[in-house]
Amino acid sequence: AEILYLMGVRPVWESSGLVSGLQIIEPCELGRPRIDVSPRISGLFRDAFPNLVEMIDRAVRMVAALPEPDDDNMLRAHVEADVVEMTARGIDVEQARRKATLRVFGCPPGGYGAGVEELIETKAWQGKADLGRA
Repeated sequence: AEILYLMGVRPVWESSGLVSGLQIIEPCELGRPRIDVSPRISGLFRDAFPNLVEMIDRAVRMVAALPEPDDDNMLRAHVEADVVEMTARGIDVEQARRKATLRVFGCPPGGYGAGVEELIETKAWQGKADLGRA
C-alpha cells in the first residue's frame, strides 16, 4: 500500500481483507504532489504476487490519466514528457503511452536476480557495460 500511497492512491478493502479496487486520493486530502514511483521487484515477488504487480500498474495508469497540473502530479508530467519524446521519434501514440507508463521493473519471466553474480564468478565480462547489460 506504500507504493500506492506515494502515488496518491489507496486500496479499497473488502470486509474479507481482500482488495477489491483502487481509489484516487483527492489532492485536498493528499496534501502533497503525487510521486512518480518505479519499484524494482524480485523474480520471487513477480511469481508470487502477480496480482500486486497488476494493481501497481493499474494505479500508475489511473494517476497518469488524471487532469492535474504537472506540479501536483509528477507521474503524469513524466509520462506526458515521455510520450512527446517517443512520438517525436515516430512511435505510435498508443504504444508510446503504454511504454511511458511502465513503472514496475524486474527480471524477465523465469529469471531470478540481475545476472551480475554469474558474470563475476565466470569472469565473463570485459567492462562496466557488460555488467550493466546483465
